[in-house]
Amino acid sequence: MNKRVYSRFRKDRVEGLTDGIFATVMTILVLSLVVPTITGQNASATLQADILGLVPDLLAYIITFIFLGVLWVSHQNMFEHIENIDLRTLWINLLLLLCVGLAPFSTALLGRYPLQPVAVIAYGLNGLACSILFNILWFYPRIRHLTHEEPNPKIIAKRSKIVLVGPVAYSLAIIFSFFAIEISLGFYAFVTVFYVIFGGRYFH
Repeated sequence: MNKRVYSRFRKDRVEGLTDGIFATVMTILVLSLVVPTITGQNASATLQADILGLVPDLLAYIITFIFLGVLWVSHQNMFEHIENIDLRTLWINLLLLLCVGLAPFSTALLGRYPLQPVAVIAYGLNGLACSILFNILWFYPRIRHLTHEEPNPKIIAKRSKIVLVGPVAYSLAIIFSFFAIEISLGFYAFVTVFYVIFGGRYFH
């Protein structure tokens, strides 16, 4: 009885910390968008040009925000099936939050230098790390029998396949960044759209 209460208490604290980190990161993510400062004559034309220059930053912000939103919703759903949390699960979750916390930096870097391989790779490595750690957080509690599963095993099997798409897509994006940056950027958009469509279908 005491073990069950203790596990539930720790689970609540993990979820609270996770919610706080996601909320903070998704809020400061918008800081990558800097309002243009213009002086002198022909201010209207200059402002229009500066706003158009913000399009890469805006796209990077939107893609990352939606990706983090999907990751948070999937994390919430995943923890509904976790009954007990051991020390390794806590650390896996902390490492995931560590990578989530880097999202504003990698997003700002990609938005400012969208065609530079270093920026594209940095963003991909950040997304890859988040995806891998989410996979570990998905599979580890099941291997350790810390979860109660849904009665339909087909749903679990489909979820297990869906979570593997992230690491594969980000790995391909990093590889393509060495010779076809546009394809890499397409992969980043693809991951977000894929999880919005299929993640929402099988994780809720």
